[in-house]
Amino acid sequence: MNHPSMNTPNHCLTKVGHLNRILCGVLLLLLTLPAFAGFGGRKGPLELEKAKILRNVEQDSEQVRILIDSVSFSQQDIHINCDYAEFYSLKRKAYLRGKVVIVDSARVLCAEEVTYFEVSGVAQAVGNVVVKERNNRTIRCRRLDYDYDSGFATYRGEVVVTDSTGRTTITGDLATYDEVNREADVTINPKLVKLDSLKKNPITITGNRMWMNDSFRVAKTEGNVVIVQDTFRATGGYLLFNDSTGFATLTKSPKLLRGKEEMKADSMRFLFKNQQLDDMIAFKDVDAITPADSTPTAPLNHMTGQQLHSYFTKGVIDSIVVSGNAKSKYYIYEKGKNSGANVASGDTLRIVFQRKEIRKITVIGGIEGTYYPEGWNKPIE
Repeated sequence: MNHPSMNTPNHCLTKVGHLNRILCGVLLLLLTLPAFAGFGGRKGPLELEKAKILRNVEQDSEQVRILIDSVSFSQQDIHINCDYAEFYSLKRKAYLRGKVVIVDSARVLCAEEVTYFEVSGVAQAVGNVVVKERNNRTIRCRRLDYDYDSGFATYRGEVVVTDSTGRTTITGDLATYDEVNREADVTINPKLVKLDSLKKNPITITGNRMWMNDSFRVAKTEGNVVIVQDTFRATGGYLLFNDSTGFATLTKSPKLLRGKEEMKADSMRFLFKNQQLDDMIAFKDVDAITPADSTPTAPLNHMTGQQLHSYFTKGVIDSIVVSGNAKSKYYIYEKGKNSGANVASGDTLRIVFQRKEIRKITVIGGIEGTYYPEGWNKPIE
């Protein structure tokens, strides 16, 4: 048979080698594991289309067909090519070996070996498994088990999922996908990397377990969550990330580090725009420290309150608003020299930065403050 899609295998295998080189250097929300929609309909029987050599043998009272060289099968719109196959007539299963390629209208699967169960619709692919979807989304792993009837897939061993843009990648060692609910679950070593439009400036998310929903473009990470981008590092116990809006909510003892900046709170919400931090809000029992200036020996400013809202311009902080029993201790620097410290409290504090240094602080409501001049040698409370 010379079905148009059967011209795909060599093309697919050529691209596999190229993908291997690319994926070694690029480490998945679109932030989600892709929908594995099955290889096509399978209502009809598995039919042999061609093979250069056909042998019939009997094994354990079962007839086995051995097919060698340029082997082709089809089952409705599923088309299978391989170098070698064994088909068991009673068990209705086929062992496929040697450059196995399975093609349907949505994707191409390449693997070293595939066991296909005709009746149950289960396929087990082993060895350099690569699934190339028509939208250029790619999945790689060492083993793939897929149930055609339930739409449930299990990926094992060095799983790498890359979206169609090549900018978002998810990796792990064990992942499942529920096609009906469009939900993925990465349970061993999950890692998500999202790049900007130039495929630079990565945001990396890791944790103990990661769930994703394709329909809503939402990802959840639980246990030892770490978010990293450049000098930005946030940790916590639970993360909810919405890829469609760029919002990330971090809870369960979240902590933020940016260089020498450090903040703790009950929960934190981040907004990323164009792969840069654009907005951040910390809620309840906020405690934050920032260096007074960029010099290595600069003292640390200290702020506390019930909510802290930070605003950024092109990833650089330009202002902070602290509200709810807001308190601050900040050092005044003029022309790079320490001019003393000021302790202030009120209902709301607004801090304006210029070149990452404090330039103005406004205190609103219930104002209290103390100025400590340069050279003050007693504790600053």
